[in-house]
Amino acid sequence: AGTNTTVLDDLARFTIWAVHGALVCAASFYFYSLIPLHCISTTQDSIVMKTDAMPETHEFIIVYVTSGSEAEAQTIAQTLVKAQLAGCVSLTPTTSVYRWDGAIQREPEWQLMIKTRREHWEAIAAAIAELHGYDVPECIAVPIVAGSSSYLRWLGESTEPRQDGDE
Repeated sequence: AGTNTTVLDDLARFTIWAVHGALVCAASFYFYSLIPLHCISTTQDSIVMKTDAMPETHEFIIVYVTSGSEAEAQTIAQTLVKAQLAGCVSLTPTTSVYRWDGAIQREPEWQLMIKTRREHWEAIAAAIAELHGYDVPECIAVPIVAGSSSYLRWLGESTEPRQDGDE
C-alpha cells in the first residue's frame, strides 16, 4: 500500500506541475498578445515596434565588438561606414572582465556599437575577422526591436546595398 501511495503522490505532483506549466505558457501568450504591435506614437516621432516578428525577421541590428585600441576601433568604424555596411558606429572606452587561458582578465577596451541592416551581418563579421587583432574578437548582434521612424529610415538609407561602381 505504501508503494502505491508514493506512485500516486508522484503522479499527482507531476500532473500539478504539468498543468501549472501549461497555465503559465497560456498566460504568457495571452499577455504578450496585449502588447501594442506595430506603432506607438509620441509627440516628436513615432516608435516602430515589431513585437510580433521573430528575431530573424528584424530589418536592423546592432553589432557589438570590443577592440584593444582606439586606433583599431577607428579603423573598423571607418571601414564599415565607408562601405555602407554600417550607418553609424559609436565608440566608447570601456573595461572588460573576462576569462582567458584559465585566468580572470581585466582590460581597458573600446566598445563599438555598429548600427546596420541584418542582411549585412555576414559581411560585417568577415570584416571584423580581417581587421581585428584578437584571436577571438567579440562580434555579436542583437535585433533593434523599436526605434524612431526617422532614425530607422535614415539607417535604412545609409546602409542601402551598394551597386557595382558606387563609391
